[in-house]
Amino acid sequence: MRILLLTEGSRGDIEPFVALSLGLLSAGFEVSICAGANFEAMITRAGVDFRALSVDYQQIMQSAEIGNLHGKNILSTFVRSWRNIKERFIPIIRQTLLESWQLAYDADVIIYHPKSLAGYHIAEKKGIPAFICLIAPFLASTKAFPMPLVPFKSCGSVLNKLSYKVSKALLLSYHDVINKWRKDELGLREKSFFDSYLQIGGRPIPIIHAVSPSVIPRPEDWPDSVIMAGYFFTDCEAGWTPPDELASFISGGSPPVYIGFGSMGYGDPQYLTRTVVQAVRQTGMRAILATGWGALGVPESADDIFCIDQAPHSWLFPQMSAVVHHGGAGSVAAGLRAGKPNIVCPFFADQPFWGRVVSGHNAGPEAIPIKNFNTETFSKSLKKALYDKSIISSAADIGKRIRSERGVENAVKFICDKIGR
Repeated sequence: MRILLLTEGSRGDIEPFVALSLGLLSAGFEVSICAGANFEAMITRAGVDFRALSVDYQQIMQSAEIGNLHGKNILSTFVRSWRNIKERFIPIIRQTLLESWQLAYDADVIIYHPKSLAGYHIAEKKGIPAFICLIAPFLASTKAFPMPLVPFKSCGSVLNKLSYKVSKALLLSYHDVINKWRKDELGLREKSFFDSYLQIGGRPIPIIHAVSPSVIPRPEDWPDSVIMAGYFFTDCEAGWTPPDELASFISGGSPPVYIGFGSMGYGDPQYLTRTVVQAVRQTGMRAILATGWGALGVPESADDIFCIDQAPHSWLFPQMSAVVHHGGAGSVAAGLRAGKPNIVCPFFADQPFWGRVVSGHNAGPEAIPIKNFNTETFSKSLKKALYDKSIISSAADIGKRIRSERGVENAVKFICDKIGR
């Protein structure tokens, strides 16, 4: 039986699917991952069959349209940039839908990230089992907390549950291009906007959350078709060898602070870099700056600052004194697993939600929205993360609990149970 995993987005959207693929391979399934072409090396290095989509999310996230969204006037820049973003994304979505269908020719089961807009429709067309797998609780409505894109900790039980309608509204811009593809390529009827994307043939699609129940407890009002499996981690890069310069820097003094904003872009990376460096030096700490996909630039060479493009979080984070990141779900998972204080600097989307989750567990100080990021606020937050004993203790405790969980094993068992294997 061949299981095809469809996922799109940044590294944080891909790595959990690699981990799940390895668990499925160990359970005796044939497995392929369909993802952006820029992740081919990471996936094939793990020993998983790879099927490439032509989309390059790194290039998209480094574009001016996206980078400008994270400036100080985020709302106005979003409104001004929306038309350009839509014009840029519609052709990409159209091409990705076509490619996904072509690459799913031999799938017996589909497991898809919600960002993979083709997954639902391919499963419907082929009449095969489908699973939704995601790294944040976007789809399964609950009274316990609102949909993560809602900027409030709680809206009350009724509004919390209603807020999950937002996820369907996000599809509105792409509704026409999806329906045209359904009709022309799959021979399926057009879907009404009011049709459910959480059922096929009247049956609920099982939903797997690659999220730790120690971080977000499973809501009591979720049905049996929805699980909080635990984080998915992979050791596919366990043999990664750091450059000599990086290893020497880490061992050459007190544990440094990690600062990186992953796949985020920023309108003025040099300004952000100067602000970060100034704040770090006010604390007297050393730091590793990850330039990632463009939010941070490279400062002048100095003994207290070391720059990298990227490094495996599973190797790097446990050696840090604290980790600073944008609040992407993957970065939060890695930061909490390491048991280190996390400082979340959210740019947009669900990142403020994860900032509230981290501070709610006292695993880090209050989040600093990137629009409010300056030397004073960041320096103050750094000092709190580094010297507040209650934060240090809470972060270590939640890290220990996460490391004891078996998220992939739980998910594989759930999949086997649902397909009768």
